[in-house]
Amino acid sequence: MDSETKAWLQHYDRQKIILPDRFLPEKDFIEYHNDVIFIG
Repeated sequence: MDSETKAWLQHYDRQKIILPDRFLPEKDFIEYHNDVIFIG
């Protein structure tokens, strides 16, 4: 990950996630992204 992207993401560290009122992502979708897409 480049330093600019890392700095941008660190801005959101420990911030509260505001969930949408509808159209919540499926648990399988989140798990797939955590396990496959966001490796590293």
